[in-house]
Amino acid sequence: MWYDTNSIAISYLRADGYSVVECTQSQAHRAHKSLSTSHGGVADIAPVGVRLTPVNIGCQLTTFECLTAHVLSSASLCVIIVVYRPGLTAVTAAFFTELADVLDWLATFADPIMLIGNVNIQLERSYYPNAVEFCELLDAYGSARPRCHTRCWWNIGCGVYL
Repeated sequence: MWYDTNSIAISYLRADGYSVVECTQSQAHRAHKSLSTSHGGVADIAPVGVRLTPVNIGCQLTTFECLTAHVLSSASLCVIIVVYRPGLTAVTAAFFTELADVLDWLATFADPIMLIGNVNIQLERSYYPNAVEFCELLDAYGSARPRCHTRCWWNIGCGVYL
């Protein structure tokens, strides 16, 4: 979910016992004109009984926002990565390079990995070059094909298990 650092909703969730891992938008990203109207960052929220622990990926990303966390419940353990790539900027080779670097690092984990978020690539258009490259990149890591839904023609959300 997008949030503001002064979000009352986040405060209420924490007060009700929800686990929250958040990442405010970096100053470098705020300086990027396409992100000047964003709302501060991304947050993972889990209900009572599910523990979220932040994971530092150890690199500074310039083409997308990223939040990574271990998720532990009584039944399972996995790593989630939440990705947001601004839709008002062109998809560049640097985006795919940075995403590959993050996936390389995540591949060192023994736990299942789930990639979720909004990459703002029209994945339902299988002939679209950026959609092809995105899916080929995920395939290289042994993923299932993205499960995508279209909220509007330019805004694609997806969940991918790696």
